Amino acid sequence: MTNSKLENLEAIALIVLVMSNKIILNLQKTIISNVGSSSWINAIYVSILTTLIVLLTIRLFKNFPNSDILDVSKYLGGKLLKTLVAIFYIISFLLITVLIVRSFSESIKIVYFDNLTLPIVILFFVVSACIANLFGLKVISKSNLIVAPLVLLTVVLILLASIQNFIPQRLFPILGHGIKETFLDGSSNVFLFTILAYIYLLPPLLKEKKSYKNVAIISTSISAIYLIINIICLQLVFPFIYDTQEHLSIYLLVRMSRLRRCSTKIYFCILFCMDVISTMLLELVYVLCNPCYSKTHSFI
Repeated sequence: MTNSKLENLEAIALIVLVMSNKIILNLQKTIISNVGSSSWINAIYVSILTTLIVLLTIRLFKNFPNSDILDVSKYLGGKLLKTLVAIFYIISFLLITVLIVRSFSESIKIVYFDNLTLPIVILFFVVSACIANLFGLKVISKSNLIVAPLVLLTVVLILLASIQNFIPQRLFPILGHGIKETFLDGSSNVFLFTILAYIYLLPPLLKEKKSYKNVAIISTSISAIYLIINIICLQLVFPFIYDTQEHLSIYLLVRMSRLRRCSTKIYFCILFCMDVISTMLLELVYVLCNPCYSKTHSFI
């Protein structure tokens, strides 16, 4: 069992890939459409809130070593609360799986396979994901140590290549639709940080139990910085009222940057990495669903 545990770097990379997946599949568009030109302020604000939640989680789990949110739920509310939390997680993970498969398949279809029907593209992706998942979380997490940095660097390169199209005035008005929308209503964007759900289930998967604090803080910080930079760059290039096809914001940045001559090849590299990352994410969802089911099926 020890061999299936995650090293610190592997765990950090897996958490970051969750955020990478959402960013490439247009998480930032959701935030921009909700709060307008103050999206970069809201991203910083939500990142701070998420960090505070993570710090509270670390403090809570300090009293429950090698336990996840299910074990804590059982301590606080017995088997009933643990079962409710597990059911919530299983349903959420199933929805995440559906969204990952559909969103990624639509991205591939729009750019490369416009003549194919969406179900056929989804079938190709599901089959490849099922085959890859046979290797298990440990092998996939080690592969992610190569893929995740590659995706991060590729997106950073795209953002740097877009500097010539930056228009600073697009960050104004600073408060967008207003203070209420930016901070009060905008605080709901903290739920877009789905990494929290994974962090709550992470402790039993770690090889070094005492490293949970460092893993949680580092992965959250990297994800937050990554999100903030992406949102700022998108705002500097596109007006916040700009309406695009879903899933294509990164591709549009490539098309408008100095890399536009090889935009299709670059986006192919991104989609290839996303294929691997999405497969890893599906495996992570499967692994995390197991304890949710095994710890509650006897009660159900």
